[in-house]
Amino acid sequence: MVDLLGDYTIRMVTIGSAIVGGLCGALGSFAYVRRQSLVGDVVGHAALPGVALAYLISQSKDLAVLMLGAGLTGLLALAVSILAVRYCKMDQGTAFASVLSTSFGVGVLLLSLIQQTHAADQAGLDRFLFGQAATLVEPQIITMAGVGTGALALMLIFFRPLVTLSFDPSYSRSTGLPVVGLESILLVALVSSVVVGISVAGVVLVAALLAAPAAAAHRWCTRFSTLVAVSAAFGALSGATGGFLSSTWANVPTGPLIILILTGLVIVSLLWGRRRTEPREVPS
Repeated sequence: MVDLLGDYTIRMVTIGSAIVGGLCGALGSFAYVRRQSLVGDVVGHAALPGVALAYLISQSKDLAVLMLGAGLTGLLALAVSILAVRYCKMDQGTAFASVLSTSFGVGVLLLSLIQQTHAADQAGLDRFLFGQAATLVEPQIITMAGVGTGALALMLIFFRPLVTLSFDPSYSRSTGLPVVGLESILLVALVSSVVVGISVAGVVLVAALLAAPAAAAHRWCTRFSTLVAVSAAFGALSGATGGFLSSTWANVPTGPLIILILTGLVIVSLLWGRRRTEPREVPS
């Protein structure tokens, strides 16, 4: 195995997948306890038109540029969903489903337009649909690690108030916590994790990277801080394992393999985890 990790491609895929899994696992814990796991779906599908627009504007396939476009449209989609729920009295599931399907349709339309008008330059953009970890190189890993570090830093700096807000929004408002600001910080961190994740899992599967590690971890944890750590560990372990195996096996896509490994962890946790009932919340 040590010799295999000496191979550049295998090493990059394994490291990149571990970064993505750990980041999504940690931040996905907040989405999980807030019953907002669909956030990953919304942002993931809304990232596709952002990638296409970023390419059309910049004429560049630089990962940092494409991630910026994906992040902006992801935040816009979340904002539209939240406004629809709060001010149009729309059901949250309906709002999320409407926005993600519309965003994905726009993204596919833009990709088709790019393929017709930029046939020689657009190769590789479609990898954001299902992910293409095999194409990761060191500069892209550095970019992903930088974005991930920033998202984790936001989570750690505001950890206590974010936990309070996640479990008891009414109490947070009564104590004078800046609820809107904290919500914005958490959404930016979540969007960052999803944007990083689409490079490996693609817009279709990235939501599972947010939900599955926390779903598995909560069966073993009684404190939220422990849940975050275990969820991050599950995500990183699954990412590294899936990345390594997909690089050594022929014609095995990385994203789907990581999701299958996470699904196995969820099943094992459901069958043998210490918690036998679904908790209303994970104590902090």
